[in-house]
Parts: sequence; C-alpha cells; structure tokens
Amino acid sequence: MLARALAHGAKFLSDRDILEEAKAAFELAADAEAENRREALDDLRFARLGEQWPERVRRERELEGRPCLTINRLPIGLFSGEQKTGTESSTGTEKKIGVSFEAGPKG
Repeated sequence: MLARALAHGAKFLSDRDILEEAKAAFELAADAEAENRREALDDLRFARLGEQWPERVRRERELEGRPCLTINRLPIGLFSGEQKTGTESSTGTEKKIGVSFEAGPKG
C-alpha cells in the first residue's frame, strides 16, 4: 500500500495508512518465520527444559520403574567458536565445509 501510494505521487500518508502498512508487513514476516519459531521453541524445550521424551513414553517408563535418561549436553555447532569469539572470517569455516562466498560473475 505504501509503495503504491508513493508510486502514485502521494506525499503524505495518514497515520491509519502507515499503521495498516506496518501491520501487513508484520503479518507477512510473522507468517514467514512461524515454522522457524516453532522449531526453535521445540529445540529449547528439548535442550534446556529436558523435554526429551514424549509424555506418554515418559509416563509409561516411570510407571514401570524404568529410567528416562535426559542428556543436557548437545554438541557444539560448526560455527559456534567463531560466533563466541566474534572473529568471523571470510576464509575460515566456509572452506572447512566447502562453501564459497565469492561474488558471482561480474558483468
């Protein structure tokens, strides 16, 4: 809406127009990120809250007196060292995994 209004020569937009545009942009972004956010929450529950067993299985094992081991240590990711130190480089990790961040053909 904002781009369309500006393309048609509008110099000023009403507060309502601006809010509608912002709301539409937010909804688009929220929809695009919804699955990623769901998966991130699932990862947090697994890694930080110890919810590593399905509820039904956990209850069955507890009733049978069997343990439900919970491993609260996950392997460190490929990029975590660089992220922790803030020393990202354009020649480090990407070479280790065979990725090139060079620009494409010039033209």
